[in-house]
Amino acid sequence: MPALSVSPLFANHMVLQRDKPCTVWGDAPAGGEVRAFMDGVPVASAPVSSWGRFRLALPPSPSGGPHTLVLELPGGRLEFEDVWFGDVWICSGQSNMEWPLSQSANAEAEVARAGHRLVRFFQVARCSSFHPQESVQGKWQVSSPASAADFSAVAWHFAERVAVETGVPQGMVGAYWGGSTAEAWISPLDLAGDEEFAPLLERRQDLAFPLEAGALAGETRRRDRERLRLVRAVLDAPPRLPVHAALPGPLDGEADWFPFHVPGAWEERLGAHFDGVVWFRKEFEIPPEAPLGDWTLHLGVVDDFDDVWVNGVHVGAAGPEVPETWRKLRSYPLAPGLLRSGKNVLLVRVIDHGGAGGFVSPPWELAVAGPGARRIPLAGEWHCRVESRIVFPPWIEPKPLLHHTAGLLFDGMIAPLLALSICGVLWYQGESNAMRAAQYRRLFPHLIRSWRARWQQGDFPFYFVQLAAFGTRPGSAGPCDWAELREAQALALELPRTGMALALDVGDVEDIHPKNKRTVGERLALHALKDVHGRADLPASGPVFQCLMSEAGGRIRVRFEHDGGGLHTPGRNEVLGFEVADAEGRFAPVRAVVDGSDVVLTGPEGRSDVPCVRYAWADHPEVNLVNAAGLPAVPFRTDHHPLATAGKR
Repeated sequence: MPALSVSPLFANHMVLQRDKPCTVWGDAPAGGEVRAFMDGVPVASAPVSSWGRFRLALPPSPSGGPHTLVLELPGGRLEFEDVWFGDVWICSGQSNMEWPLSQSANAEAEVARAGHRLVRFFQVARCSSFHPQESVQGKWQVSSPASAADFSAVAWHFAERVAVETGVPQGMVGAYWGGSTAEAWISPLDLAGDEEFAPLLERRQDLAFPLEAGALAGETRRRDRERLRLVRAVLDAPPRLPVHAALPGPLDGEADWFPFHVPGAWEERLGAHFDGVVWFRKEFEIPPEAPLGDWTLHLGVVDDFDDVWVNGVHVGAAGPEVPETWRKLRSYPLAPGLLRSGKNVLLVRVIDHGGAGGFVSPPWELAVAGPGARRIPLAGEWHCRVESRIVFPPWIEPKPLLHHTAGLLFDGMIAPLLALSICGVLWYQGESNAMRAAQYRRLFPHLIRSWRARWQQGDFPFYFVQLAAFGTRPGSAGPCDWAELREAQALALELPRTGMALALDVGDVEDIHPKNKRTVGERLALHALKDVHGRADLPASGPVFQCLMSEAGGRIRVRFEHDGGGLHTPGRNEVLGFEVADAEGRFAPVRAVVDGSDVVLTGPEGRSDVPCVRYAWADHPEVNLVNAAGLPAVPFRTDHHPLATAGKR
């Protein structure tokens, strides 16, 4: 063991929290003393315990840098350069926090301009554990096009906005895991003893005993190797190319081909647990006047693997050698002369070995793009044919997901950070808990309180993103898991120093990962600028419901706060998204208009009471109410109808 070592959180290019004592910890020979020097000046020292551990506290320092930090003891010395004091943020949650800058809106331009010496990243390596870990894997990187491309887009846009406006360095510690649940990020000790959360811990025990962490990891690796072997057998076999289907023309007499709407996961048609190989066929036309060179085929994301032919010629593939194929956009250049005027045939052989399979991007990402901004859409009706099904033995079927299991991500990825001095937390999560939205009303505030208690740094800022719009738009409001989850998130604002950034207006009908991360990151930044940096004049919230008032003629006046100088409906005169209940409690859309800081609804005449009102109560509501700063109004309801997710554990 080296004479002196520290957590990977302390390294060249690191950001340390300004204006607070900063704990530095590590290992050294027992009985010695570690001394710290900042720019050559002694600033702290600490003894090494009998078991070879030390912790020393650097004194509070103002924002700035670069500095050189040296740790030394007889026989050992560590020197860290380009050290800055600024604000350290823990960025956590699931895939929308994890979503990288390189796959977000305007990715090429955003990545190209991502060089900023005051923005630094530390990516915590994924780790699930049944016991609190003492260290993490990762390294500090200065923001550059190369380093920022794969880091959280939300975190990058937050950091850029704050750093540019304040000049304070931003250290973004990314600890996230796509698809994770909230309970996975809470200490199991803080879930114990609560009757409502007990079932979450029971599932943890089912995993932990008798396997325990090491044995479970070994079984998981063995299971994954066998799954990959079976999938490899399919991939390595020569594809049975349906020659007839590679030529233009009808598929008459081909009974095994059937229509299929693309994009879409094939489980909707083939069954929830279908894994295997499916051929997809699409005819498309090149206009006679279009040049035939420099075309590119865009298929969006194909889950999991794909082989692609155009007019019978193989043009590309993505298999196990491509990391995380389930979220990689597919683009294949087409050789000059391959396309022809008139009809062309596209064949895609898709192999899926778990979860959703097929084309899973929004419709506009599927196209053949040519010279002069020509774009031939490919979304719509295709035909498909099942080649084979992959049947896995029961013993290698997936076990409960570790990133869904109570406490495993807290112990693996958060516990090692608890001694780190921080400014606050950015959180984007909730999709994986939407089916249990009623439980989230207590679970999410419990997480915030748990983290604050475990960090022992007071009520630090905790800013979170309310779920974006997603899914089809219903004809009227009704039971909606995502609407209930948004309400549960908003309830957490009752805790001190919390802030909520809305993403309702940047959602996507078909994609759970909306690509506009700039808007989300900058809305989170508004809370930091207002709360941390004292910009009291800065609007950070959209309009928030305050009260209802009944008026003559059946009108209902809805009053808002945080209007930021007035309410607006960009591009329209009427306000969209309001619904009013009739005498039987059924909700229906109503006409609504802005009147200063209020919205006036045309309610049912003859009612002596004030009807119940809902706004934006749907998974993907059509809404347009914003304040003068352009921030969208927060969804709300005034009724107390039972939650559709009540009782789900």
